Amino acid sequence: MVKAKVEAKEAGSALISQKDMLDRENKYLQRMQDVSVSCGFIKDAISEFERLEGEKAREDHWEHYIRCDGLPRPYLPPEMRTFLAEKRHYQLFDYNHSVDWTLSVDERTILSQDIFRTDKTRNAMKQTLDDHIGDRFQRDVFMFLDTLMKIECMLDNNAEMSRISFEKQMEIMEVRKELEQEIDGIFDRLTYRIIRMDNVYMDSNDAIVATWGHNCDRFAIDIWGLRNVPIRFNELLAPLMVAELPNVGVSVQMPLSVLHDCLTLRCIHTLFDNYSQYAKSFDPMIPESIKDLTAGIIDIEDCLANEWLMQLDIQEELLESMLQKREAYEEAVRIIAEKTEKAAKEKKANEGKKTKAVVIPKPPKEPPAVPPGMLPDAYSTFLEREQQEYLDLLDQLYNPQNLKLMLDEINLRQYILLGGLYSIMFVRRPANTHFEKFNIILHEDGRILHTMENLVADLRPKQEDTSRRGSRLSQRASNVSSRSKSRMHLKMDQQKRKTTMLEDDELPYFFVTLHLPKELCMWGEPVVCQYMSHMQEVVSDNSLVEEKKESFAIKKKKSKGESFKRSLLEERQSMFTKVVRKATVENVFRPTLISMLRHSRIQMPGVWTAPIRNFPLDKQLTHLEIRQLERYGIPRVISSFKFPMEVRAELEQLGAASRPKNRNMLIRRRSADIEDTIDFGYIDFSFKDQHAPERVFPVFSDVETVMYRDESFLEEYTDEKNMYGLLNLFEKIRTEYNTQYVAIMNQADFQMKKADKTKKTAVVPVTEIRPLSVVGRPKSVVNKRDSRQSSIRGSHLGLNVSQSNSRTGSSFHMVDNSSGEDLLTEQVSSVVYEEKEEKPKVKVVHWTTQHIISSKFNRSARTMTVRTDRLGIFGLAFKRYEHFPFRDWSMQPNEENPDEILLTVDTFHARIVLYISAQGVRGYVTDIVKGYVAKPVKYLDIPTPISDFRVLRKKLYDKGINIFAEHDASYYIDNGYFSVKHVATEDHTYDAMALHCKLMKFYRSSWNRLASRRNILLCMKNAKDQSDYTEVTIRITPDSATFVEVSELCSDDLDVIKLDFKNTWRNMANYTDLHQTINSMNPHATDVRNKDALLLFRIKRMLSEIHLMSYS
Repeated sequence: MVKAKVEAKEAGSALISQKDMLDRENKYLQRMQDVSVSCGFIKDAISEFERLEGEKAREDHWEHYIRCDGLPRPYLPPEMRTFLAEKRHYQLFDYNHSVDWTLSVDERTILSQDIFRTDKTRNAMKQTLDDHIGDRFQRDVFMFLDTLMKIECMLDNNAEMSRISFEKQMEIMEVRKELEQEIDGIFDRLTYRIIRMDNVYMDSNDAIVATWGHNCDRFAIDIWGLRNVPIRFNELLAPLMVAELPNVGVSVQMPLSVLHDCLTLRCIHTLFDNYSQYAKSFDPMIPESIKDLTAGIIDIEDCLANEWLMQLDIQEELLESMLQKREAYEEAVRIIAEKTEKAAKEKKANEGKKTKAVVIPKPPKEPPAVPPGMLPDAYSTFLEREQQEYLDLLDQLYNPQNLKLMLDEINLRQYILLGGLYSIMFVRRPANTHFEKFNIILHEDGRILHTMENLVADLRPKQEDTSRRGSRLSQRASNVSSRSKSRMHLKMDQQKRKTTMLEDDELPYFFVTLHLPKELCMWGEPVVCQYMSHMQEVVSDNSLVEEKKESFAIKKKKSKGESFKRSLLEERQSMFTKVVRKATVENVFRPTLISMLRHSRIQMPGVWTAPIRNFPLDKQLTHLEIRQLERYGIPRVISSFKFPMEVRAELEQLGAASRPKNRNMLIRRRSADIEDTIDFGYIDFSFKDQHAPERVFPVFSDVETVMYRDESFLEEYTDEKNMYGLLNLFEKIRTEYNTQYVAIMNQADFQMKKADKTKKTAVVPVTEIRPLSVVGRPKSVVNKRDSRQSSIRGSHLGLNVSQSNSRTGSSFHMVDNSSGEDLLTEQVSSVVYEEKEEKPKVKVVHWTTQHIISSKFNRSARTMTVRTDRLGIFGLAFKRYEHFPFRDWSMQPNEENPDEILLTVDTFHARIVLYISAQGVRGYVTDIVKGYVAKPVKYLDIPTPISDFRVLRKKLYDKGINIFAEHDASYYIDNGYFSVKHVATEDHTYDAMALHCKLMKFYRSSWNRLASRRNILLCMKNAKDQSDYTEVTIRITPDSATFVEVSELCSDDLDVIKLDFKNTWRNMANYTDLHQTINSMNPHATDVRNKDALLLFRIKRMLSEIHLMSYS
């Protein structure tokens, strides 16, 4: 592409003619038309796929109706709540009608000689009357998990969710949370039924410890407890007590400080995770305002249009800047000429006289002029700005520092929890007494299981413990002798001697040993963490709005500044009108539906639901606008609300009362022109002006929630002269009233302190500045009000105390004042009033290592030993991107089955082979080898195709493998080089690969990871061609695609890699994308393309989820 550029004489600024700019615009139009060909094939396939998905959804609904499996339909929240109620009812019915089978035991029946006798011994009755309680609760848990899986599938299906209203979507999310909580409730009810009658379900070998366990595919549970027998814990040999839990693969060594009678420990190992999604760092909140940024546009046509329009905007800025600089230069030259002429005249007039010389400024450097018909070339500036916008966007949305995590917190964007969760907790057992023919159980709190989450090991030293006479546990700890420990150590076998902690500094702690599966011990090292909650200060939404408002105002000021020579700019804008900006574009960084629903539950009321349009309030309103203002605005007005007119009337009344009255009876009429008027300024709605009595604990009625439209949301949300701004202001006032009682209850008391007699101090009030809404009020009015309040608050102290405008009270500081010495000595030395305003806090949950003292990972023994001072919910956090970046990859047709595509990915540790077909994805995971292996080791084998992408992802996660990259993966990959590519170009390349997957073989180029973001390097050849000499390297950019040979150039900077691209003989024409390059190699490529919509969609989604171009 030839560019006609004119170099400026001095500044070297590149210029381009208007004709060349029109040619560029035509070329952009031609590119958009070229890429629309392959995009059309993809859109047709996606439409066909959506049609097939709709038919499949209808078939699934019909199969669900025929199956009658008892599961509710996920799109009907009432049906799911009915399902919950039924399960609770049947569990309660079973609970009330359960009978202790041990009451039927009669060991004497075996002594009878009757041949028709009934064996009622304990072993026989246990086999006959055992109700298999674990299997019954397992069925209920499986049904809840299947329902949750159906909800997840529905939330991931856009066709299904498009038919559901936003209110119902929010209700589905609430029911989803209820189902998750019900699973925990089922485990609690199961545990309570087991421990309330330990003789019925629990087994005991030594009459001291009783155990019960259950194991299945999705969870395992073990209950370990001490029998109701007397035990002298201080006489036990070290280790005092070790709970072996075989079903979950956990052993817990307990310290002496937590041991007591009837101690019960429950451990649940779940292979599903219902906790992490509520953690602090799981899903960062992404604003919807990023949808218009060019960096994240996923459609190549929209991206090309936006990039061209962005170049035009930059060109307009450059042109305006050049014209302004030229105008400033000409003005400076004119001033210099005038001063030079003036100096010459003064010199001529004052010849021979000494006069002060006129200072002539130094002429500035001449900026380049813009000749007629020329425009600045903005392409290089566009590349820099587009790259910087992309980096700023990633930094704003995904920078780990924005999460504000503590050092002990686990970042779930960087780590992933694998291997399931271990819930290890002490539970409180109800008191029970067994008799021969009946038993008595003392239930409490409605038969609810109480977990002892606050049970912490006593870590105080022995010297401090022995000095405390009231602590029986510390006295027991001091009685454990080293001789008993050594004697117990000799009795142990070698295996227990290695796994038991007997040192003095180890005995006060819990030691939890987790036995891990083989696949979790092969790659990476896990970090043990606990799921805990803490109180965190609430970030005010008002401050965020103010920051956004300020940033928007700055941008608005920059973008709408007065330009120079507007006629020239308008003429230029009217020239390039062929490329039109679309109203809405799809952005890859937009928040997902699940993320929006999850964050919408914690938003301020009145922000997210019923959509309304914005309209200005400073005009004559229509009937519909008045109705909307009445419907959404009036219910948000509190009962004691004062409107601006009422505030103004009060101020005028106070101002009139404060004027001096005439003592004479005669009234002199004054002219209206000389009448004294007080300008109160513009008074708007404000919480500061609301002084009418309101309830201390405000309980406002529910209002209809509102969803603001997306267009120019930030400006409209902060402008108080339109509908959005007014509703936002009303919500702020309600929120202030909701939180006002906290400040009232947290007021600090007056503290009387004696001041230093050597320093003369007095109390002086600290006044606050009133907001802009009260500017212009008469000073006398404000002073009168303040003096009245101060007399009430400070009269009993004999001090002139001034009341400040803060809601929480007054604030004072001490200053030197010699005249106030007598007053201070007579009344009080000084008053120090320190006011601490406590900010509102909210409960935040997270995964943390705060209470993990130490951990030891034994890869050969496949165990993880944790030293901690408390039990809880434990998880194993692995690096999410341990297998990144990819060493190699290739995609080609399967020789054995032409309807399958073979995708091979060599990760950092293993090789993954996937066979993708229209039915689903199958494959296996093995070691990375160069040669042929007859029987490779398979760490994971998927023999049958899996159509659900979530199931495939979970199967890989269960084996400790992750090949799916999120948008923030670049912040957490540290195993090697990679280069994140241009979003739209990468996505369009995957479209072409999926379109021609049956004809071509694609594989990795070793130069790709060194290329820049807007350059994708890809190798390919014909799939049936066995020769290595026919392979080609393609360079793909957003503008074009070319056949190249790549080499590296020398660079002075070691951190900068420069690549040289040399075009080959295959570039017979100008190619726009990968589709055109493939057609140049195979003229019949379009006719033999992949026409299977399901296969094309599965390949496209797999490539898009893995991001082969960015991380290989």
